[in-house]
Amino acid sequence: MINVCGKVLMNVKLMPDENFKAEDILKELNNLTDERFKIVKTSIEPVAFGISAVRTVIIIEDPKVGSSIVEEELSKIKGVGSVNVEQVTLI
Repeated sequence: MINVCGKVLMNVKLMPDENFKAEDILKELNNLTDERFKIVKTSIEPVAFGISAVRTVIIIEDPKVGSSIVEEELSKIKGVGSVNVEQVTLI
């Protein structure tokens, strides 16, 4: 039996802490480099009452890395209050 694993695609929503703006997180996110995953798309999305979230699409080259490692790295970004993985799929 041959085990063929593909890449993993994640859609993630980052909510800022109360003293930070989505633009601050986006700037830090665009500067993030990690050999385990690649950020392929980022955007800012209004949520409510002047609060915005950062949406990002991430590709993990090695499915053995796992989404929890990506969540951990994203949560280390200054100003990130929460990391919500909204979709994980093989591509």
